Amino acid sequence: MSPQSRAPGGAEVEPPLLITTERPGRADLMQAGVVVALLVAALLAAAPVSGLPLPGTEPLTAAYLAATMICQGLTAALLVGMNSVQPSRALLTLAAGYLYAAAMIVPWGISFPGAFPALDDHWRLNATATVAAANRLGFPLFVLAYALRPVDAAPVSRRATAATLLAVVAGVALFGWAVLFTDLPLPPFMRDARHVSPLWHVVPPAALAICLLAIAALLRRFGSLLDLWLIVTLVSLIIEIVLLAWLSGGARLSLGWWAGRLFGLVAANVVLVTLLVGAMRLSARHARAVLAERRARESRLTLVEAVSGALAHELRQ
Repeated sequence: MSPQSRAPGGAEVEPPLLITTERPGRADLMQAGVVVALLVAALLAAAPVSGLPLPGTEPLTAAYLAATMICQGLTAALLVGMNSVQPSRALLTLAAGYLYAAAMIVPWGISFPGAFPALDDHWRLNATATVAAANRLGFPLFVLAYALRPVDAAPVSRRATAATLLAVVAGVALFGWAVLFTDLPLPPFMRDARHVSPLWHVVPPAALAICLLAIAALLRRFGSLLDLWLIVTLVSLIIEIVLLAWLSGGARLSLGWWAGRLFGLVAANVVLVTLLVGAMRLSARHARAVLAERRARESRLTLVEAVSGALAHELRQ
């Protein structure tokens, strides 16, 4: 990204201050710290009862799926829009990551046992866990790739942007088709519809390691509000992993499992809320600039009128 651009008259114009370029202030750091503290407090509150089974809650997964997919899809759309204002390969990578996470919700949700009872007999036992493993490892990898790319990397064309996003959707569709509608062998992640096998216990530590690497990469450069709130997102994902993999004992539909899903929903909303707040800040900043310019123009007109009146008076004298 070029730090400055040229106006039609030749003057240099500063680019709009977005969350990809605005550095976090003390208030932003305090807000992020409060959010992390609340997340940790919620984890400590849920930990003692995380193994409590909650049978019959399968239909609630449909609401969770819809909320998560909408939030991640909106985040991806806003990131793509921001990338059109200040193009960057790093930002496109992050947008692709959120689109990937939103698209992976579809095969995960329709294959989840009990979410859509009419389809339960059509899916294999390990289909949901296979999709979950790909999503659990894939999204943090996208964030890590974003963190390792310089934000001011060479801009990408609209064609390249569209090709990247279409490739993500096509890749997820092909993966979902292979898992759900073919006889390809799947990793034996599940012992039954609610309990994981020992093989699944490889996935959470791997996802945890990727999240920690992404946090370290973001802290190393830590140049924008987006970096700050992505760290909060990854912290929420780490807590989700801890609840789902260890505190709940790997059992689906337990209190810890649902608490982990709520942390995942929080993680899906953090960057979305940050983008919306950033858009509000930008709109308010633009409105103040327009108002200041209007007042300056009115002051100049008033001065011109006063000078004209004075000259007319002198001429009459």
